[in-house]
Order: sequence, then C-alpha cells, then structure tokens
Amino acid sequence: MNKLKTFHLSTATITPIIEREREKYNVSSTYKGPNACSHVGVDRLGIKNVDTVYHNLTFQQLFEHEIANKEGVVVAAEYGETFAVDTGKFTGRSPRDKWIVKNVGSESEKNIDWGKVNQPVSPQVFDKLYNKAIQHFNTKEKIYIFDCYCGANSHSQKKIRFVHEMAWQQHFVTNMFIRPVSNEELKNFDPDFTVINACSQCVEDWKELGLQSDVAIAFNIEEKVAVIFGTW
Repeated sequence: MNKLKTFHLSTATITPIIEREREKYNVSSTYKGPNACSHVGVDRLGIKNVDTVYHNLTFQQLFEHEIANKEGVVVAAEYGETFAVDTGKFTGRSPRDKWIVKNVGSESEKNIDWGKVNQPVSPQVFDKLYNKAIQHFNTKEKIYIFDCYCGANSHSQKKIRFVHEMAWQQHFVTNMFIRPVSNEELKNFDPDFTVINACSQCVEDWKELGLQSDVAIAFNIEEKVAVIFGTW
C-alpha cells in the first residue's frame, strides 16, 4: 500500500510558541537568470543551467508551490489544512539501498562498521551516481535549495545544504532541521555536507554498478556529499 506523507500547514492548533516561530521564519530569496546558480553556490557542484533557484522558502511559499506544482493534495485534518503527497511504493526506509563510499586509507574506512547496514561502494560508482544527479538537475528549469543546521550544540553543529527538485521535499527538511533566523546567516553559506536529492530518477544500470536495485542513497563522507535516487 502506498503511504501519504503529510505536512502541516495551518497553525490553528499549534502551540503559540511554534506558531510564532513558523510565522517569523522568512529568509527566502529567489534568483533568476544565468547567474542564479552562482548566487547560492550550487555551480560549484556542477549545477549551472538552472534558470530559477528558490532558496529557503517560507512555509506559505512552499504551500503555494506545492499546489502550483501539483505535487499532492490539500486535506482537511483535525488540526488544520495539511498537504499530503504519495510516497509511491515506499512506506518507510529502504535500508538495502543505502551505500557509503569506502575511500581507501580514509578515516571513514577505519571507523565505519562495514556490513549489511553500512554497505561499501567504490568511489568510481559514486562518481557515476553523482554525475547522473548533476546532469538531471541541469535539465531542470527550477530547483529548491535549503540551507540549515544539524545539531543544536554550537560546538558540533553542522551546516547542511539540500538540493531538491520539488517543493514538498524542501517543506519536509524545513520541518526537520534547524532553520536559519536571518538572511545574514545565508550570505556565503559554506555547507559542511550537501544532499542532492534526485529521487525522481532511477539508476537503470544498477546491476552493472553492483547495487541492490534502481534505488540508491549514497554518501561520500570525505567529499561531504550524498546523492539520492529512486525514492519517489
């Protein structure tokens, strides 16, 4: 059975503190034209041909984009209007499709507990997946970028960047991670880790690459980047 993933939009019954935080969150920018990618630095990833980049949209903007893009449906829940999307065949995680690059001689090679949970993949296979993701995003007219933080402790907190092709994906991580509170934080944002989510694309040559299926979630810790395929 397919599963609907829902995102709360109305603040009717949310606690006043959370409501105020959601309403105050407004650091969004939209960049258009030949320099759109360089404005946020995704050109350094190889993404250079996108015409419009939506950067850290507000909750209301995401709601409007989700509807305009026809990414799902608005449902009337007991706690207010909620946006729901169909996650397809996946009703949860796909652990057999998670991979970590085994960089020979690296810290991650020494410290990761390799096995069925942390499955190794070669740098060469990862590079092919990475290039496939970049090529896909270079065919898009618009993309969504979300810059955020992971970890509340300032001593260990990491800057994370998500690259998405759909608004609901940015909505999801906007709920999940620590949001920036000012535009100043986003100036020259240099992520410690980047996740490139090309989930609408499948890895057709997965057998040749030695993967488990046409779905792949692959992390390269030394390169500080991950790519996602086939989970939509």
